[in-house]
Formats: sequence, C-alpha cells, structure tokens
Amino acid sequence: MDKILDTKEIGGKIRMLRKHAGLSQERLAELVGVSFQQIQKYENGSTMLNTDKLQRVANALKVPPSAFFDESTYEKPPLSDRETMLVKAFRTLEDEVIQEGIVKLMVRAGEK
Repeated sequence: MDKILDTKEIGGKIRMLRKHAGLSQERLAELVGVSFQQIQKYENGSTMLNTDKLQRVANALKVPPSAFFDESTYEKPPLSDRETMLVKAFRTLEDEVIQEGIVKLMVRAGEK
C-alpha cells in the first residue's frame, strides 16, 4: 500500500532538492514565478502546492515531479559543478588535520 505524503514531507524534499541544486529560496521563487515567502511556505508545509506549481518547482529543480513522492523512482541528481570542485580539492589534501578541520567547518556551516 502506498503511503500518502503530507505537505511537510513534500516541503522537506523541495528544500533538500533546492539546496542540492545550489539555489536560494529567492532564486527558486523567480524560476517558479512566486514570492520567496511562498517557497518558504511550500518548504515548511504550511501551503499545499497545486499540480501546476509542483510541475514548475520540479522543472526549476530539474527533477521529475515523482521526486517529491517516491524515493524509489528517483535517483539523486549528480553533483553540481561546485560540489565536484569541492570534492576534487578535498581529495588532493594530504594533511588529515586539515581535512578534519574542513569537515567540521562544513558541518557547522550547514547547521546555520
């Protein structure tokens, strides 16, 4: 039996995919044709998306609409150019102390 997702779960997937795409709420709002406050409402689950807006969000994030509903039908998007550059640079580091410092910095930055 398929699970019906609530607006908070869909909103969380939108947030995750937006961040993965390297987009701000403002930029996603521009691409979708809504205010950034509306994107905030979608992401926190306080506003339900209609099918038209869901398709626009999916197009802006370059994912199929199914990405918001069923993880089994969706493959994670490839790394962005910035993410690839970061991984390559990290792998060139030979000093494990520096690597650990970078990991801690990134984790801390992601928490803010």
